[in-house]
Amino acid sequence: MPVVITRTLDDSVVRVNAEYTAAFGLGDAEVAGKPFRDLHDVPEDRDRTLEAHRAGGIESVEVRMRTATGECRWAQADVAVFGFQGEPVYLNTLYDIGQLKSAERGLEEATEVLHEMARFPEMNPGPVARLELDGTILRANVAAQEVFGLDSLDGMCLWDLLGVDHAVQTQISEAAAPIQLEVQVGEVWLALTFAYEAASRHIFVYGTDVTAQKRAERELAERARFPQLNPGPVARLRPDGTVIRANPAAGSVFGKQSLAGESFRALCGIDEPLWTRILSTGAPVRHEATLADRCISFTLVYEGSLDQVFAYGADISELKAAERALADLARFPEMNPGPVLRLDQSGTVLLANRAARTLFDQDDLSGRSWLDLCPGVDAAFWSSVRSATDAVPLEAKLGSRFFMLHHAPGPDGAFVFVYGSDLTAQKKAESALRQSEKMATLGTLTAGMAHELNNPAAAAQRAAEQLEVAFADLEKAHLTLRGVSLGVDVDRLLAELSQQARHVAAHPIEIGAMERVDREAQVEHWLEEHGVDHAWESAPALVEMGYSPTTLDELVGKGAGDHVGLVVAWQAQAHRVYRLAGEIRHGSSRLVEIVGAMKAYAYLGQAPVQSVDVNEGLRNTLVILRGKLGEDIEVEQALTPGLPRLEAYGSELNQVWTNLIDNALDALGGKGRIAIRSGLVDDRLVVEIEDDGPGIPEPIQSQVFDAFFTTKPPGMGTGLGLNTCYNVVVKKHAGSIEVSSVPGRTCFTVSLPLHATHPTVGG
Repeated sequence: MPVVITRTLDDSVVRVNAEYTAAFGLGDAEVAGKPFRDLHDVPEDRDRTLEAHRAGGIESVEVRMRTATGECRWAQADVAVFGFQGEPVYLNTLYDIGQLKSAERGLEEATEVLHEMARFPEMNPGPVARLELDGTILRANVAAQEVFGLDSLDGMCLWDLLGVDHAVQTQISEAAAPIQLEVQVGEVWLALTFAYEAASRHIFVYGTDVTAQKRAERELAERARFPQLNPGPVARLRPDGTVIRANPAAGSVFGKQSLAGESFRALCGIDEPLWTRILSTGAPVRHEATLADRCISFTLVYEGSLDQVFAYGADISELKAAERALADLARFPEMNPGPVLRLDQSGTVLLANRAARTLFDQDDLSGRSWLDLCPGVDAAFWSSVRSATDAVPLEAKLGSRFFMLHHAPGPDGAFVFVYGSDLTAQKKAESALRQSEKMATLGTLTAGMAHELNNPAAAAQRAAEQLEVAFADLEKAHLTLRGVSLGVDVDRLLAELSQQARHVAAHPIEIGAMERVDREAQVEHWLEEHGVDHAWESAPALVEMGYSPTTLDELVGKGAGDHVGLVVAWQAQAHRVYRLAGEIRHGSSRLVEIVGAMKAYAYLGQAPVQSVDVNEGLRNTLVILRGKLGEDIEVEQALTPGLPRLEAYGSELNQVWTNLIDNALDALGGKGRIAIRSGLVDDRLVVEIEDDGPGIPEPIQSQVFDAFFTTKPPGMGTGLGLNTCYNVVVKKHAGSIEVSSVPGRTCFTVSLPLHATHPTVGG
């Protein structure tokens, strides 16, 4: 080690050793007799050295020494008083600490740089991730993927990957300020900052690789071998690793009052190959040891002239645990898959990451106006961004992709940061789910329509089959009647009776059940008295045609005579034929009505935009949903006649009415009242659909139009019905849809402009 011996009286140099001459280029000839303080490069260092001399004992000070060439070199001077040539002198032992000072300066400069780093680094080398509160990774940059050796971290739990216990998780999610942790992933040491953002309820993680810093040479290569005040552990060892001497700091590190005689190799976990290298190379060898809760970096040097190994330790626990304040680092660095931009107050692009440049197909977006680049960003929107305190979201379609762009004002108001996330996959999923919802609705409607069509079709089929038999019976009765002599004009009588049967079939006589039973008994008795066979078969038909014993007597008087049985049998068969024909006609008409309603409901064969009669659409929707209307559902229609027609997407408006009425039916649970009203309010056509169900709780009324929000049990709804209504009414027809609800009354109000220029495409 460089040594300078000075007098105690005047601090003049007595002599220097060869190591000093080799290190500083000055020998005895140049410095002997000169004040030792003149060898310092800075006056303040001279004063501190002189004070150390006067203090007596062993004292350590950091000084800057000047070499023969004028170079300034940092050294630690350990000052001790000794006897030399019969007089007391100061023994100044110098240790080169230039490397330590350079590391300290580098650390200070790095800290300053990190505090001032831009929020948009071009290439963030550290891992960045965004998490749910439970640790689920929502997004991670490439650096984070490389740390864990995975192609994707999405959906994985960071707490599990890092081994973070529950107490630390809770501390991170509840802390008002960022929390710093240092973790090891394989061979890599990471300094991680966890910042919880209350607005989004997400945790942002910013990491810095401190592996190189851990390996940095912070130890003092030539520090005093045994300075009592050295804050780091220092030990001198035999070639077998036995401790000869150690300073108090070393004892404190290892938790022992004395280390003499202990095996340093066993204490630090130094294996045989490493120890062999220490003894054979003669160069400093570094070894890190974890001792209790402290991490010590040891530099071990074998000094062959003494046949000893010197161990110099530096506590790097603070360095490992220290965090570089990354609060202002860009959350989305260059490798972020979403576009990130920084804009000035006028909306001019100052910085843009690679994703943004690729999205707009520009090598450089600097100087471009964001109002020109991004659809939907106009002067009014930009004004709202400039006056906002929180991020302002905007959904925009850029090229063929959809993005959610959050515009966040900077803390000083000078900048606006834009963070974009790609919603294209989500939009496709929503579209597929909406299509699935439509298909499910179509399936439900189809099932209902099949039921509706089946009834009249089955009735018509049954009537047709019965008509064939009835017509044969009528022909038989006609031939039998033609074979007897009635004494009157048979054709005239039969024509009169046929007209009566046809009229009664089309306009049945309404009589009570008890009265019908009495009349049938009276008619049957009359027929039996007049010798009519099978009177019980003809009696019901004759009563249905209005016959009584009195009118049958009149029929006898018209010429039926003794053959009245044949006459009434013929008329009963004629009435049956007309009644069955009426049933066929009614069933066919019902089928035509249902098919017509279906065609009008779907606007088949028409252009996407039609002239729409809203009242007709509401009535057709009720026809389509008739299968879901039970006997205990009362439907009240108050549709204002003569409403003007709208230029609109007819089938999609009908889907709105279907969703609203279907929701009302679900809310009623099979029993209750639905009121459907239409009318004009100023220049808008208004439709109200109201039910008297249990209502929607007030706290969630503002959420009912949100996508995927539903109050129905799992499997009963997708949460897209009312969202679809909102998109059709608001986004495609420039209208509005609102809900008001209290127990016993829930009303959805749809308001559509009469004179919209044209429904907008999309939504």
